[in-house]
Amino acid sequence: MTSTTAGQLEARASSSAGLMKAKIARDTKAKLHQKARAGHAVGATVFGYNLIDVDGHKERSVNAEQAKAVVRVFEMSAAGFGNRRIVTALNAESVPRLRLAAGRRRRSRAFSGVMSTSGA
Repeated sequence: MTSTTAGQLEARASSSAGLMKAKIARDTKAKLHQKARAGHAVGATVFGYNLIDVDGHKERSVNAEQAKAVVRVFEMSAAGFGNRRIVTALNAESVPRLRLAAGRRRRSRAFSGVMSTSGA
């Protein structure tokens, strides 16, 4: 086999792998959209909701305690509070944060990872 032929085979294999990767990504995205349209929870747990098992799939249900904090965030934002001020207020009040799965990195403050603190 000449070096040109080897290079061509390597290029084809690389191209084929790239096409396969793109197909897998496209199929995964389509399946996640299909599940979401059917009302199934896709992705990670979201603050304000719990994941519950329903007939072999997960759905979201409102977590009443966390929902109070979510409503408060929107009320403070509507009143003109910036992200930094909202985060500071929630941390000062020790508002509980979403518990992360084992092995995931925890943030030291309740809402520091939820909202950007670049606003005033």
